[in-house]
Amino acid sequence: MMDKSVFWRVVFLALVLVVSGCAAGYNKFNETLGGYVRQKDCFSVASHIGESEKSSIPGSNERLLFFLDAGMAEMLCGRYEESNRHFREAERIAEELWTRSITREVGSIVLNDYMLPYGGEDFERALINLFSAINYFMLGKTEDALVEIRRLDTLLTGLNNKYDAKSVYKEDAFARYLSGLIYESSGQADDAFIDYHKAVRVYGDYGKHYGTRLPASLKEDFARLAEASGRAEEVRQYLNDFGKIKPLKQKDAKKLGRAVFIHFNGEAPRKVEDAVFLPTEAGPIAMAFPRYVSREAQCGGAEIVFESGASRLSANAELAEDIDAIAIKNLDDRKARVVAKELLRVAAKQVIIHQAAQSMDGSRNEQLAVKRLLNVIGSVVERADTRSWTSLPSEIYLSRTYLQEGTYKVSIKRCYAAETLYDSFTIKQGETKFIIYGSMQ
Repeated sequence: MMDKSVFWRVVFLALVLVVSGCAAGYNKFNETLGGYVRQKDCFSVASHIGESEKSSIPGSNERLLFFLDAGMAEMLCGRYEESNRHFREAERIAEELWTRSITREVGSIVLNDYMLPYGGEDFERALINLFSAINYFMLGKTEDALVEIRRLDTLLTGLNNKYDAKSVYKEDAFARYLSGLIYESSGQADDAFIDYHKAVRVYGDYGKHYGTRLPASLKEDFARLAEASGRAEEVRQYLNDFGKIKPLKQKDAKKLGRAVFIHFNGEAPRKVEDAVFLPTEAGPIAMAFPRYVSREAQCGGAEIVFESGASRLSANAELAEDIDAIAIKNLDDRKARVVAKELLRVAAKQVIIHQAAQSMDGSRNEQLAVKRLLNVIGSVVERADTRSWTSLPSEIYLSRTYLQEGTYKVSIKRCYAAETLYDSFTIKQGETKFIIYGSMQ
C-alpha cells in the first residue's frame, strides 16, 4: 500500500500541473495571433486561425475565447464574413453556457471557475452583437446589421432582469448611435431619430458612470433630424443643454456623402488576481477574486483627413465607447455575486476537507495534519478566473464627416505620425460608408 506522505505529494503535484497547464495551448495561440495583428499580417492571421481551428484548442475551456479573438482579428483584417462566422459561433457558445449556468454554478462551487468553460462577461457578450452589426454593414447587409443591434438590446435587458442587483451597463450608447446612423443610411429618418434620441439619453448615463461625453457629431445629427421632423420643441431641453451647435440642414445633408470613421484603439484591460489568505488552526484558507487592470494606450483618438484635388477636409475622432471603463464597472457591479459565490465555495471545500480527515484512521492531531495539508493544496490551486477577451480595444473612437460626391485619398494622423488608408475612396451623394481602423497602441 502506498505510503500516505507519498500519496499526498503525488496529489499535490498533479493538481499544480493541471491548473498551470490547462490554458497553455490557448495562451500560445492568442499571443501568436496578437503578434500577427500588430504587424498587420493578415495572411498569417487567417492561416493561424485556420490551422488552430482544426486542432484541439476550440474544444478546450477557452473555446469561447478562441472564437471571440478569431472574430476580432478577422474583422481588423477586413474579412467580415469570416469574422461574423466566428462571432456567430461565439454567441452560440456563450448562450449555451448561460443556459447551463445553474449546473455550472453547482459544479464550480468546488471545482473553481477557472477549471470550467469560460462563458464571458456580460459586456463581452454584448460586444459580439455590436461588432457583428458593423461587419454586416460593411458587407452591405443593412437589415442584418440592425437585427444585431436589436439582439444586443434584448441580451442586456434579459441579463439585467436576472440580477437582483442591477448592472450599470444595461444599454449601449454607442450601439444606439450606430443604429441611428445605419437607419439614416437606408432612408429611415424617423427610426434614426428615435435611436439618436435614445443614444443621447444613454450617453447621459455614460458620462455619469464612465466619464464618456456625448459626441458632438451625435448632438448635430440629433438636432438636425429633430428640426427636420418638427420635433425640436419636444426635445428642447436636450437641445438647450447642447449649447452652441450648427448642424447641417437636412436638405443639405441629403446632397452629401457621409463617411463614418470607427477607430478601435488600444488593448482592453486585463484581469489579475487578488488573493486573500485566512490563517486557521486547520491551515490557510484561500480566496481569490478577479480584478481588471487598465492598459493605457500610447495615444488616444485620431484625426482623419480626406483629400480630393485641392480640397482637404479633416475631423477629429471622439471617444464613443470606453470599453476599459465599462469592463471595470461591469465587474465591480457583480462583485457581490463573486464574493458570495467564493464564500460558498470555501464553506463547501471545508466540509469536504473535514469529511476526508474524519474518514482516515488516526488521532486528532493526525486528522488536523491532513486538514492542514489539504488546505495548503487548496491555497496553491485556488485561483480567480482571470480569463477575458484580451483582443478587444480599450476604446472606440468615432468621427462622422460629410463629403461632396467624389473620390478621395484618406489618411489618419495619430501618435505624431500619418498613415494612408485609401488612395482611392469613392463616395456618392446620399451614401454612408464606414471606415474601420484598429491600433493596439
